[in-house]
Amino acid sequence: MRYLSILIVIATLGFGACKNSEQATTKTEEPAAKPVTKGGRTLSQPIGSPKLNPATVKTANPEPKDQQVDKTDDGAVGETGGINTKSNSKVGEPTIGRNQFFGMYRSPCFGQCPIYNLDVDLEGHAVLEGKRFFDYIGFFEADFSQETMQRIVDLANQNGYFGFEHRYDANVTDVPSVLTILRSGDQVHWVYDRMGAPEALQAFEREVEELIKGLDWKEMSDTPNDGK
Repeated sequence: MRYLSILIVIATLGFGACKNSEQATTKTEEPAAKPVTKGGRTLSQPIGSPKLNPATVKTANPEPKDQQVDKTDDGAVGETGGINTKSNSKVGEPTIGRNQFFGMYRSPCFGQCPIYNLDVDLEGHAVLEGKRFFDYIGFFEADFSQETMQRIVDLANQNGYFGFEHRYDANVTDVPSVLTILRSGDQVHWVYDRMGAPEALQAFEREVEELIKGLDWKEMSDTPNDGK
């Protein structure tokens, strides 16, 4: 009986040691993370995950500046002549009045460049708006004779005006521009000259300007903007 009691005690101790050893070697598995949901939908990544660096995101190559179309043109001409700040944004073409014979428009520069707008209709009536650094400042009018109008056409033909490109320009600032428009028979041509134009075009512009200065201009008592 004594031996039986000792055996029971030994067996009990051995069983307890075995159980403790099993608990010590058993790995405790962590519960799986619940999927993140929003509005009933499972998200592929947690809310608040790092955003993409904008510098690493590929975007379409922007259009080169030299190919971008200018949306406004200081030399655009209104339906009945005169300057309009808007032009055809697709091609940069000025709107030319149906009754317009000739137009010449000089823009400002950083220095003392002549600034004026000139419109001449098919009847030869001309309106000149001199703004700065020109012989006439203000609004003036004159009547071009048939000889004067023909002289402008002859100068254009001599210098190859109708063969010039429509636009001579560059990506620079503080450079004056000259827009000219001429109608001769069924030909209507315009040229925007700001940089890189042929010498023949500049010669045409100079000769026409000298012709304009020599005309008999009368100051207008009522400016074209009165009554608007």
